[in-house]
Amino acid sequence: MATAMAGLETGVLAALGMLAYHWLGSIVGGVGICQHLERLSVAVFGRQIYQVSMALAASSGAALLVFWGGVIGAAFALGSRGKWAARRLLLLGPLVALVWYYLAYELWLPHFGRGVYWVAPRRVLVLGHVIFGLLLSLYPRALRRFRTG
Repeated sequence: MATAMAGLETGVLAALGMLAYHWLGSIVGGVGICQHLERLSVAVFGRQIYQVSMALAASSGAALLVFWGGVIGAAFALGSRGKWAARRLLLLGPLVALVWYYLAYELWLPHFGRGVYWVAPRRVLVLGHVIFGLLLSLYPRALRRFRTG
């Protein structure tokens, strides 16, 4: 149980780090700060989400990102439970994140999504997922905190 909770915590924090990267990129790139999140929610829920409000579109995009970050973090922790050294996890984390990227943006959203599925330029998305993976590979630290108390 501690392994799954540590992975969930690390996944949520890694998703927040990826979210911060997208926000910083939006500020530097001169686009709307929530544009990536709005596009993500449109890709999943369709354009009718704009009929309610732009804030709902942005907040649902952020919620999707954080939710799936937690799920992937817990799955990563359970899958690598004590089997890998910390250095190998540093390589395995970005690899898992890139697999998530390709499953989401190359397979799932183009076939099952309801809207435009490119949330941001590919280079930005790939780098965001690599950042997510690097942060995800730090889960043994959270696991030590859970076990020590």
